[in-house]
Amino acid sequence: LQSHVIFTSLDKVQRLLEGHITIEDFSVVSTTRTQSGQDVDEQASLTRPDDANRVSASSADVGGLSGWNDPIPDDEWQTVSALINGTCPANDDVLKVGRNKLKQSSMNRLKGPHLPPSHRSSDLWLDDLVMNCTRSMLIEGDANLCNNEAGRKVTYYAVSQFYQQMMDLRHNDVALRNKFTYKSVERMCTKSPCKNLLLHRRCYLPIFVQECHWISCVIDNDKQVIGLFNPSGEDDINSEVLQNMRKLVGAEYERLGLEDKSRINLDDWRLEDISPKHKYKQLNGYDCGIFTLLFMSFHSQDLPHDFTQDYIYKHCGGRGARGKLAHLLWKESDEHVKPCLQQSPTAE
Repeated sequence: LQSHVIFTSLDKVQRLLEGHITIEDFSVVSTTRTQSGQDVDEQASLTRPDDANRVSASSADVGGLSGWNDPIPDDEWQTVSALINGTCPANDDVLKVGRNKLKQSSMNRLKGPHLPPSHRSSDLWLDDLVMNCTRSMLIEGDANLCNNEAGRKVTYYAVSQFYQQMMDLRHNDVALRNKFTYKSVERMCTKSPCKNLLLHRRCYLPIFVQECHWISCVIDNDKQVIGLFNPSGEDDINSEVLQNMRKLVGAEYERLGLEDKSRINLDDWRLEDISPKHKYKQLNGYDCGIFTLLFMSFHSQDLPHDFTQDYIYKHCGGRGARGKLAHLLWKESDEHVKPCLQQSPTAE
């Protein structure tokens, strides 16, 4: 079994006991998540709100993912279902969103809302292509908000490979993995819209930890907070990731000019674990990517991230959050790169 990150087998044993992965997943190494090589570039308090002040996710207008709460017309669902269940060769490009192309294997990972028969949880883990195509939609939504709201700062959404490169998690020398290497991401930081991560409104980083679980970090520059959202709740890895994010903030601070530095005191920054608790946690072994994307979308619009596993299953009349995400990707697609609908069975 090839290993890309230094983690003991006890980490996966613990995740198995907690129900986040299945025994079959011990034989899976999800190398597809960074094989695409595309777009590795370049583009309120963080504490959970009180229950009384929560806005229901089912009625929230999610600006980051435009149309998230719109129903899916039956004729469009027929097309989207065919894409999700497509039988084209796995590496065939089927959709194009921005500069990213979605492969058939990526669309197949959006099956759901429940785990289909003969599938294991890892078959439904979202890959880099889905994460980065959704990133393109979040960037577009933020641009619209900035155009409509005078003085609103740009929000930066990092590519899904950002943290993996920053920590050199796939270095050929095992001894050098999981080491903070700012130089590996400095170019991406300098090419961000504001040229420095600390000059944006917020920055969101999706992170694929332990090669089996999506989480997200947010750098909230106005509140000087680094937050972490782990769909499965509190975990030992959360503290480690937050400390690494603090190093990133410190490195970006050193690149600031004197005027910007005078406005920022690194000693005032704090770390917050804003992972969900109780009924708001992920309860299966495959929806971490969906939870992570929804967190970035909801939180970036100052909406409470109070969605539940039941909401993920039942969204859009039972077609699920996975089906709705596939629908949005299809609607956002610049072109259907390959006419594989002719080869794809229509899901009922």
